Amino acid sequence: MSDILLINFKRLGDIYSSAHLIQSIVTKDPSTKVSILVFKEFELAARSIKNVANVYTVNRKEIETLKKNRIYSNGFALNSFFDDINDIANLKWDQVINYSNDRLSTYLTSLLTIGSKPEYAGIRFTKRQTVEYSSIWSIIFNDVLTSYKYTPVNFNDAYHHLIGAQFQISEDSIKTNAKYNESAFKNFTQLREAEARSGNQIKLVGIQLKTSRASKDIPMETLTVLVNKILDCPELYPILLVAPSQEEKAIANKINEHFDNSLVSVEADLKALPSVLINLDLVITPDTLTKHMADLVDTPVIEGSLGEAPLFKQATVNPQSIVLSVDPALREFSVKKTDSDLIWKNQNKMIEAADILSAVFYLLNENTALNLGQRVCAYQPVRDGLGYRLKLIAGESDPQWELARQLGRCYMMKSLTGLKTDEIFSDLVELPRQQIRKWLDGEKAKVSEASKNLLGAIRSLLQAGENSAKGGDFVRSLDKLLLSSETDSLVSLPSLWFRANIESLNSTTLEENIKEVEGLLYKLKGEYQKVFDLLKDFENFANKERILRATQNPTPSEVAPA
Repeated sequence: MSDILLINFKRLGDIYSSAHLIQSIVTKDPSTKVSILVFKEFELAARSIKNVANVYTVNRKEIETLKKNRIYSNGFALNSFFDDINDIANLKWDQVINYSNDRLSTYLTSLLTIGSKPEYAGIRFTKRQTVEYSSIWSIIFNDVLTSYKYTPVNFNDAYHHLIGAQFQISEDSIKTNAKYNESAFKNFTQLREAEARSGNQIKLVGIQLKTSRASKDIPMETLTVLVNKILDCPELYPILLVAPSQEEKAIANKINEHFDNSLVSVEADLKALPSVLINLDLVITPDTLTKHMADLVDTPVIEGSLGEAPLFKQATVNPQSIVLSVDPALREFSVKKTDSDLIWKNQNKMIEAADILSAVFYLLNENTALNLGQRVCAYQPVRDGLGYRLKLIAGESDPQWELARQLGRCYMMKSLTGLKTDEIFSDLVELPRQQIRKWLDGEKAKVSEASKNLLGAIRSLLQAGENSAKGGDFVRSLDKLLLSSETDSLVSLPSLWFRANIESLNSTTLEENIKEVEGLLYKLKGEYQKVFDLLKDFENFANKERILRATQNPTPSEVAPA
């Protein structure tokens, strides 16, 4: 038996999302005890996750109050913090998982693991205040997924690879209340029977009305039109989902006014929400904790990815769900207060009620086509060797975006696992041929340029080893090489790994540092070659596929290679 502490100082949705990892750990070894450390305000959410042995908390609000109050010394805030972590600091852990990877969790991971037995997963600080990575996957999580524009893997898969666990999706990952389960089942059964029309079996579609950020909300007018369209379908019935707050109740009432107050609105707190979701056939929701909870109870979701929602980082992982987005190339995935209104007008309103309704029919009715408006696209989770990836199944998405995202994933598969990538290649050859050709040429040029800079850095390093006066030349050549990590090309992926390793050098002598850097440079050379080989492999695959299709259904334009 082993005792694991998972430090999760993230937001509410991330608390629920961590249930996947906890479930996978316990499935791998049922004797493992997983405890979790969260902020006090998220204690209820943490306690609702199954297979959590203990929940420990840090009272962030109390500490902030003491810190900001000018009457008290900052020492009171420090005392409060150390009182909170006293229990975990005095327990013996076999492993500490830094789930949030922020500064606070990283310091705590260091405190609990440096100089003692526990293993750690994620990052920690060394005694010299440099970052120490537990594995290549901790570099991917902290340096690649935060920098590479075209996210190649989602956070949940990165966490699983980080600790070497197989992703186990289970509908038994969250606790439910028996009383709420019985009440929800009874009421929804009665509603299905009351609303049954023309002998059709009614399917209940839950619609979440509000998120924590206006930029991610489905617009009120879109919701109203959507509800009206669902009511026109004899086999569907809408359920408005609201949290127990005056703001959300007011929104539900405003929508209900359009329908003579005839709609059913369900108010559910965190304890009751799982029971509600279990009894629905489908949930329509923006990016929020409801999506994560629906995944945990295996209820299909139509996720409207709007505003700055991290589409490819934290989307639904249920293969029976769909993510709707505007073309990612048009999206802004960071919060910018100054242009939030512009983001709203130019992006969010492009997803219309008709798009959402088409996705509803696609998920609930077999053999129904998915028809979307201009520049709207739909993704669905599919499984491959790295975990769950979002596959474009309908609509328009910028070919460059799809090539960079999916081939970035292929590079990681090739470099880390050696798994075949033909399935992803097959998806990508559906993209316009000229766009593929243009992108490949550009990527090859970037690999070539990065390789020249790499060789220059190796040459400068060797010269610096023989003559210390040449050290400045090496520093300049290294700066030039590191520019590759700031591009949006595939070559930035190995460059980001290299940069992370350079920044975390922990050698004590110049000679040791030079030797370590030399090893990293030659390793980077091998990774650049893998990128180039991948581009050639995809190019050859695309050419063969084009020729094969041309022979089966020949047209003059198809015979030419890609």
